[in-house]
Amino acid sequence: GVQALLEFRVNYAIGNILILCAMCMWGVYSSIGKMAMRSMSAPEATAGGVFFGTIFFGIGALVERLVGVPITNFHNPLFWWNIVYLGFAVTFLGFMFYFIGINRLNASNASAFINFVPVFGVLLSVLLLHEMIHWTFIVGLLMILGGVSIVNIYPSQERSEKIIGENDVVD
Repeated sequence: GVQALLEFRVNYAIGNILILCAMCMWGVYSSIGKMAMRSMSAPEATAGGVFFGTIFFGIGALVERLVGVPITNFHNPLFWWNIVYLGFAVTFLGFMFYFIGINRLNASNASAFINFVPVFGVLLSVLLLHEMIHWTFIVGLLMILGGVSIVNIYPSQERSEKIIGENDVVD
């Protein structure tokens, strides 16, 4: 973001490129999700996404040898509560509500709200970890609010046609 422009580092550039790639993939995922919602419910689409995501992350972890969790953690109940919380509450419920949003809005309008993830991350770090908010956060917040507002104030062509089609008077 803005911090990278103030203090250029190669790591910031690589991070920004990865964020850009992630946003593009999120758009692809949202479009595929919108198509999937034509033939299945939000919980079904979410379950499929979580299932395939788990398989792909598992394969990636094995390939990269990131499965370095000590065996002792598998016997710790807190470890399993964390897995259930992250897997069900964060992943499954979060994506299910996202797909419901896609179904009620459209993919581009609903996907704009993903930009609030870093905002909530920073706000939680302020509340839980007593981190400080810098002026760059305020600038970024205003940019996010502006972008999400613009995307959702002006309806997309797809949504405009849907609204016009529903309000047509048939003689």
